[in-house]
Amino acid sequence: MLPLSNLIFFLEMQNNTIVQFVDVELKGALLQQITVSLYQGDFVYVLGGTGSGKSTFLKAIAAQLPIQKGQLFVSNMGVHQIKAAEIPYLRRQLGIVRTLEWLDPKQTVQQNLSWVLQAIDWDIAEERNQRIQQVLELLQLQNLIAQPVGQLNTTEKIKLTFARALLNNPSILLIDQLLDSLDETTQAELMTWLKKYHTTHPITIVLATSQYQLSEKYVGDRLLVCQKNTVVELLT
Repeated sequence: MLPLSNLIFFLEMQNNTIVQFVDVELKGALLQQITVSLYQGDFVYVLGGTGSGKSTFLKAIAAQLPIQKGQLFVSNMGVHQIKAAEIPYLRRQLGIVRTLEWLDPKQTVQQNLSWVLQAIDWDIAEERNQRIQQVLELLQLQNLIAQPVGQLNTTEKIKLTFARALLNNPSILLIDQLLDSLDETTQAELMTWLKKYHTTHPITIVLATSQYQLSEKYVGDRLLVCQKNTVVELLT
């Protein structure tokens, strides 16, 4: 007979679960007793104040933090028991939007994106170039393809970070507070684009933010809150 936690996971996976935390405690981190499910196609906000554990929650999904206790499944992979050699294959299913530091300011837009695809075995230059053109057009950056990244403005760099995250057609997009520091106009532009992208692509979006008003203005499917050293769902 399956243990109860495994049985819960099995039953929920039949219901399009893409991320499943079962009584998870993260080693050396502030979150514990996390039991929550995310479903294919969800737009999920992860809310909370500074230091509440929003980034920690996203890092757990990306297998960037060790699991001390419990079970965590992401796209059918057991992150709680994942081997180091398996982590790159998990992350190919994820798009991560976290920091502008991943961009090389000395390289062009195309060069920044091309080496990412080469690193995940897109070996044919023509296919790489075609995919790069596609993601740049999604974000209306195609005219900047030959521009050095150091010459882009902040909005263009953030759009490029989204383009980078979407290169491999991820099933899950993790956005870690990158939109919080933007001015209202730029934030509105990117959130409007993101919501439109979500409605036209089969993707689960997990957006961590300390700005509760974002979840009110751009309504998602789920609201999770980091509080009291765990993650709970707010019913909408």
